[in-house]
Amino acid sequence: MTNVLALEISNRLTALTDRLECAQLARQSDRSPGSIRAQADGFLVATSQHLAGVSAVLAPAVSRIEGGHEQVPVLVENIKGLERALVCAKARLYGQASHASRPWTEVWGEVHKHLRRVAEAEASIAALLEDQLGEGPLTELRERFARAVVLAQTRPHPYLPHLGLLGRVARRVCATTDRVWDEIEGRVTTLPEAS
Repeated sequence: MTNVLALEISNRLTALTDRLECAQLARQSDRSPGSIRAQADGFLVATSQHLAGVSAVLAPAVSRIEGGHEQVPVLVENIKGLERALVCAKARLYGQASHASRPWTEVWGEVHKHLRRVAEAEASIAALLEDQLGEGPLTELRERFARAVVLAQTRPHPYLPHLGLLGRVARRVCATTDRVWDEIEGRVTTLPEAS
């Protein structure tokens, strides 16, 4: 049996890694500042939405199966670590004074490190879910996850609740607020897939 959920997660993480590499290369090329910002924002948006989808759908699902409850805190801590790194990248990208002198290699290095940790945690929960769920429930979970990603917030929010009722409410409010701010700032949040 092919684990459709593991494949979905793997494909999304590969796309995120590709977007990260494009953002890094854009900084090193002679591209315009707008192009550089679009590449980096594409990565920030896609990653924020992915992490919100994991928090909304996959973390609760794994917490309900045998042996999964112990993995959820590790997953959430890794998500928060990556979100903190994304906040720093966004601050550096938009010229926040407290991050202006921080080298881009250091910023992207932190993002890479935390993205690897998230990928490892997600692979672990996907394997656990595959061991305990049948093909039908895995497919349904994958579909719920994909829908959650599309509707998720477009910015990282590491200091808000990630799980439970408070997490659901926080994600819903942040998704709406993020879209309003994206519109005000003229931030492009619907980008084609990374090539």
